[in-house]
Amino acid sequence: MKHVFLLTDFSAKARNAAAYAVRLFDCRTVSFTLINAFDIEYCGTPYISQLRNDLANDSVENLNDEREYLLTIAPEARIEVAARFGRLVDVVNAENAECPADFAVAGCEDESVLENFLLGSNTYELIKFADMPIVVVPGKAAYERPTRVTFATDMLTVGNEVQLRRTAELIGSVGSEVMFLNVAEAEPSDNDEAKAQLASAFNASDISFTKIRMGDVRKGILDFMDERKSQMCALIHRDLGLIDRMFRPSITKKMILEPQHPMIIVRS
Repeated sequence: MKHVFLLTDFSAKARNAAAYAVRLFDCRTVSFTLINAFDIEYCGTPYISQLRNDLANDSVENLNDEREYLLTIAPEARIEVAARFGRLVDVVNAENAECPADFAVAGCEDESVLENFLLGSNTYELIKFADMPIVVVPGKAAYERPTRVTFATDMLTVGNEVQLRRTAELIGSVGSEVMFLNVAEAEPSDNDEAKAQLASAFNASDISFTKIRMGDVRKGILDFMDERKSQMCALIHRDLGLIDRMFRPSITKKMILEPQHPMIIVRS
């Protein structure tokens, strides 16, 4: 790993996520870009250019303050700042095209169904459309080295091998034990191809899985993590069609709306 995006809107949850990241990633080998995306809803004012410039100046000033704070936590960290105009996911993908990142890090906090419906979730939009794996950190999560990572899998192969291998590299760099978990409403099934893919990505000849049959998949994952004292969860996010979304809501979205642990989200 060489480069990580730290995404901030200058909220407490974003600051906590960035602070978590500079502890999680090895600052000796990883550089960071602290990114703030700002936008303006068109309001018909003739002073739109001046307003945009003012927002950009404020963004840079706040980014430098956040950078100084992060350097008190990790003095050796190499942190650049980037104030960019536009929608967050578009800004992230544009920055990634210019200077590729291995991961992006974002904060999240509990959102009601109504809040999510009315305002949407920037973090979930990133998960769906960003071109790299996302590390998602709950607003109140304190850093603890993840000695045990629960990798929740639906036992299907992952189409994005690059994101899977980056995730395996990060987990390996921390020295974490990986516990693969398949929670399903019906009897969980084996998939030798999926097992072989995970074994290859994690450089393990023998991988063990825990299979749990439970109607509430989110609860099954969280109960398993509590029982095994797991500090982090990895999830595979799959893009569902409209009909699937109506009858089978995304487990990733459920985990994001009510976050309990830091997560690594891999987009398949």
